[in-house]
Amino acid sequence: MKVKVQQRSVYHKFVEIEVEVPDSLEFYDIEQWLIDNDQLWSDQIDQAMSEEPVQFGNGIEMYAGMNEVEADSEWRYETLDGIGGHL
Repeated sequence: MKVKVQQRSVYHKFVEIEVEVPDSLEFYDIEQWLIDNDQLWSDQIDQAMSEEPVQFGNGIEMYAGMNEVEADSEWRYETLDGIGGHL
């Protein structure tokens, strides 16, 4: 008789970059500005992600604000004083 031995392992990557946004932006305008100007930062975050090694686990609750349990990918922004939201 044969049996199958199975394993499911989950790995993730996490990176963050700093993006210069106009000082004149109000907090509630930052999300839309980042979406509208993704050409200014998307290549940089893609490059950082490609260089980041994988880490064991799903990353949920390992990073502040990263808690989308059902999502395969999660994007956030955060000001330097710790206020932010999902993109």
